[in-house]
Amino acid sequence: MRREFLLLADTYKADKHEAIGMIASEKLDGNRVFWDGGVSRGDDTVNVPWASVTNPKTGEPKTKVKPKATGLWSRYGNPIQAPDWFLDKLPPEPLDGELYAGRGNFQLTQTIVRRDDPNAGDWEKIRFVAFGAPTVGTVFQSGLIKNANFLREIDADECLDYIWRKSSADRIIDEPRTYSEELDVLSDLHSYYGSDVFTIVDTWVVRDMEDDLMTPLRTVTAEDGEGLMLRDADSVWFPKRRPFLLKVKPRHDAEATIVGFYAGRKGKTGQFLGKLGGLVCVWHGDPTAPCGLLKAPVEFEIGTGLTHEDREVHADDVESLAAVPGERVDSCVPLKFAIGDRVTFSYMGVTNDLCPREPAFLRVRERASWGDV
Repeated sequence: MRREFLLLADTYKADKHEAIGMIASEKLDGNRVFWDGGVSRGDDTVNVPWASVTNPKTGEPKTKVKPKATGLWSRYGNPIQAPDWFLDKLPPEPLDGELYAGRGNFQLTQTIVRRDDPNAGDWEKIRFVAFGAPTVGTVFQSGLIKNANFLREIDADECLDYIWRKSSADRIIDEPRTYSEELDVLSDLHSYYGSDVFTIVDTWVVRDMEDDLMTPLRTVTAEDGEGLMLRDADSVWFPKRRPFLLKVKPRHDAEATIVGFYAGRKGKTGQFLGKLGGLVCVWHGDPTAPCGLLKAPVEFEIGTGLTHEDREVHADDVESLAAVPGERVDSCVPLKFAIGDRVTFSYMGVTNDLCPREPAFLRVRERASWGDV
């Protein structure tokens, strides 16, 4: 089986998915993690059977592996170096959750949790917010795990044997739980272990589209939140991307001006070498969005949303673009774009630097030379 290390969400589409009856919660803008209950805490990372320590392409150890496990694992199976006082406040049960520093603090969270030597003062800004309590039997299924740029294999028996040896037998639970059952477990754990470090996500049932989905979505995003999550109450946690878990994130439309281009690379789904990779644009902000108009314009790149036809360039430019994949090349002449064109794009909020997040090209709004289109 090809699998992920953790359960991943699909994207909610109103014309495809039924939200009524699903359980909603806020989508946290933090760092996704799995807490193994502390069974691996203090062990050498190389001894933990699900740890990402070997490059399967070469069979050699990865060049950089954090030496000690803490019980906290990233979505790729890498140990997160948290301070002992933080780990001491987490329950002795496996949990799916997020390291979270509050709305609008994604980059702050990443800076803190990716350090090799955690700074205890910084970690005081972080909470572990649990939104799932899957059993170890559902988490540690055998398979090839997608790990960014390569695959690695884990074996269920090896993982469960390790957990058995490192913990009491009564913590080995193989029978899967529904999401409703997971929430009951979380509620019990929070009643006993809840603290300034460990908390659980608030949930509610979507019974009315306006009151329970659209209104909370607008409220969350207006206060710098990222969006909502939906999950089927009867679904069972599974280590792949599944449509019973959906992310609901509003996209805004805005306009920007093309000031340059960059050369394409060989992509996963097609050959962009020798073609237009994307647009370099200047943006002044969005008066209809929480960011408003910016005090100073920002420059960013748009590559997503361009079709193969959009990426075509004049024949004389193909060779020169192929020689500099990914680099800025303002001298090339795309067939469909020109410097000075205004384009409409969609985006998902802004970064701390006020650049649009996940920008995607929609259409040309105004040509530099011949007016509206």
